[in-house]
Amino acid sequence: MTDDALLVLGAYTGDAAYLQRILAEYPGGDTIAKAKGLVKELEHPYYRPPYTYGYPLPFKIVSLDDKAIPQEIKEWAASNILQPFTGSKTLGEWSYLLVAAGEKPTAGYSVGVISVSGSSDRLKVYYRLDGPAPGQVQAQVITRPYVLIRIPACGLPVEFVEGNPW
Repeated sequence: MTDDALLVLGAYTGDAAYLQRILAEYPGGDTIAKAKGLVKELEHPYYRPPYTYGYPLPFKIVSLDDKAIPQEIKEWAASNILQPFTGSKTLGEWSYLLVAAGEKPTAGYSVGVISVSGSSDRLKVYYRLDGPAPGQVQAQVITRPYVLIRIPACGLPVEFVEGNPW
């Protein structure tokens, strides 16, 4: 019964972890063949769970100091954080998405990605730019707030939207 529940959760959410748990904990279960088939399907780069208003896309926030980030991406991002910028660059199996606020005169500014969602024809990146609280004393230093995220490459155009998707 538990392996059936894990199978349903894996198929419904698109999360292969549920299916991998079946493979590890219930190797003799009657759902093992179905779990193996779903795991194979979920590994496909074009798998999309059925969401009515677009599917949520997991993303990873990365740092320009990360040694795993290709030099070409580091140079691209570094050259675009000096001015307000939104853009994407694909290299190999990954797409890198950058949101930059440009140069700011004080500390206290931040940029954050709220969500990334996709549909059959495009990806949407929802982000927010925050400034220092009014009246709050900030360090007088030039900052360049930005966020760089990585997603699996899919070849779709990317639309950046400031604000919440809700």
